[in-house]
Amino acid sequence: MTFFRNTFLAAIFVQFAALSVAITSFAQERTLLSGTVQDAASQVPLPGASVRVALVSDTAHSRFTYTTTRGEYRFKELAPGRYTVYFSLLGYLSDSARVEIQAGHEETMSIQLHIQPLEEQDVVVTASRHEEKETHSPASISVVTPKEIREQVTSVPTDVLKNVPGIDVAQEGIAMGTYASRSFHSVFGSDILTMNDYHSLEVPAIGGFYGILLPQSIEDIDHVEVVRGPGSALYGPEAATGVVNFISKSPFSSQGTDLSVAGGERDYTNLNFRNAEAIGDRFAFSISGRYLAANDWHSADDPKED
Repeated sequence: MTFFRNTFLAAIFVQFAALSVAITSFAQERTLLSGTVQDAASQVPLPGASVRVALVSDTAHSRFTYTTTRGEYRFKELAPGRYTVYFSLLGYLSDSARVEIQAGHEETMSIQLHIQPLEEQDVVVTASRHEEKETHSPASISVVTPKEIREQVTSVPTDVLKNVPGIDVAQEGIAMGTYASRSFHSVFGSDILTMNDYHSLEVPAIGGFYGILLPQSIEDIDHVEVVRGPGSALYGPEAATGVVNFISKSPFSSQGTDLSVAGGERDYTNLNFRNAEAIGDRFAFSISGRYLAANDWHSADDPKED
């Protein structure tokens, strides 16, 4: 029995030693790829640029990251091999390059991006569910840009639709309003399919949409895409009159803290807060909150009617 026990423990020790050697060898074969992304004309670092790496022999599997505020990016634990590195940033021409990753080496690749000649063409995704220029979209679409959102004072996020062509917004209170494109307004909310990053915001009990129920602050919205016309082929029967898609900011490309304060008559107070941080090249988070208070309607009941 003692011999069997010693033999068994020896076998476990050999297996554990072999596993340790395999893990050590595997770790030694891993390496690091880093670099910077700059503007080709001004040499200024470009934060928020998308960087994607994929093996030349296996393009189906890839890894993503974004450049920091200093235009730097980093990939850890890449297996040895030949990679294609793709760089893209809205407003710039996309570019790519190849690099050979060797075991135990730290490779560096920096690149300069050139400004996109047609800057006025926004990139949209809602009309066809893939990235395309607004002028190439098969539907009538409008984009509320980040600049337009920043320049407006809004009670609820859907207030940014007031200046969109073809969208009629009816204000029913300080923080309540309905919007329509191809139909009449309804007291039960808007009937345009309203989404937040492709998630429907429909209120199940009434089958409508209310801007005050959008689960994020205005500081969390990157831009808004509005499709005027039927979109049922892509989004179902609820999109018969149009689609409104609120696209959120990525915590990778919009790090930092944003705070906005607004006030006015009727004790109107509107506070919006957002903080985003990236921890490494795989994990990032954002925290946002909103506080809205006001005296919307005043009661003027006649005591004689009681």
